[in-house]
Amino acid sequence: MQEKMPLKISVCKATPADAPAFASVICESWKAAYADIITPEEMAAKTDIEKRTAAFLKILSEGMGQYYLAFDGETPCGLCTSRSSRDADLPDYGEVVAIYTLKEYWGCGVGKMLMNTALAELKRLGYQKVLLWAFERNARARRFYEKYGFVFDGTYKDSNFADKEATREVRYRIDLI
Repeated sequence: MQEKMPLKISVCKATPADAPAFASVICESWKAAYADIITPEEMAAKTDIEKRTAAFLKILSEGMGQYYLAFDGETPCGLCTSRSSRDADLPDYGEVVAIYTLKEYWGCGVGKMLMNTALAELKRLGYQKVLLWAFERNARARRFYEKYGFVFDGTYKDSNFADKEATREVRYRIDLI
């Protein structure tokens, strides 16, 4: 059996030129993480690489929020996005909107590096508290958030997918102080 080379992970701010890599990571991550949560039809629509690339090109060009890519050498392997809270009841919070790694990088510390980057930037921007949302049924992600120190605050929301029960989201919070 061949020994795996040590990871050489770096995290960089994403630019519009990174839109294809951003789209690829999110599409592949969704396929691995949400296969048992989202219907196949919705999965196909949400992981259309051309549509995702175009969307990320627009988003990254607008410069709203913070977007980061993790690389293993030259290979994109994870991403995270953060911004001001979108929740009306928590207007002074920062929000981690997305954090994904490719399946082959699960448990390798890439997610922790991305979360550290997102939270450090939110703190630098003046946020003292941060929230994030996760599918209630995404046990792997929820364990990661809880291990990191996020706490479920008892709030739920509908994700607007066909299977309302499977895609119900739960909100987590953390203090940065």
